Amino acid sequence: PKQDELLRWLTNFHPRYSLEDLSNVTPGKSIYKNAYIPMVCFCDLLFSQIKDHVDFYGDYGIGLRKKEWGLKKGISPITYVPQKSLSAYHIQSISAEISSKLKNITDRKAIRKQLQNFYKYVKPYDGLVKNRKNRKNEYRIFYEEREWRFVPKNFPVLAIRRAKPELLSRANAKMEADERLNFSAKDIK
Repeated sequence: PKQDELLRWLTNFHPRYSLEDLSNVTPGKSIYKNAYIPMVCFCDLLFSQIKDHVDFYGDYGIGLRKKEWGLKKGISPITYVPQKSLSAYHIQSISAEISSKLKNITDRKAIRKQLQNFYKYVKPYDGLVKNRKNRKNEYRIFYEEREWRFVPKNFPVLAIRRAKPELLSRANAKMEADERLNFSAKDIK
């Protein structure tokens, strides 16, 4: 039984909350400038790009079939938004307009929830990120990573100031139990 449980654990990806910079897409007073997003990340890299990626983020990578596995599991590419771009401006404007135009608080909350769901699939074009090997912040062009995400439906975006460590810990444990993203040997490329 323990071996079966270990095998089940090893053939599943477990979503976790990850701190993301959303300042490019959130309006000025938003509490979601930096927020935790529930996810499992994947990169759509060419074999020639893997060494640099693994050197920065970790010690290994697993190649999975994008069409036969990833798309069937609901994994989706993210949208990269450059700082001070027209796309950033328009996304921020949509959010600000919703707040000013919708008078009904219930409608406003419903639309904001949908915007937060959109934020789950957005990332800055570039920025600083901690190198997992040397633990130093380094500049990266995130766009070059061609990130795709699996995002569990029943877990919200959490504003950094509301995401206490014990809340994140409980939510991550619940995701690990309820939102496993399984794969098998045939899914590996």
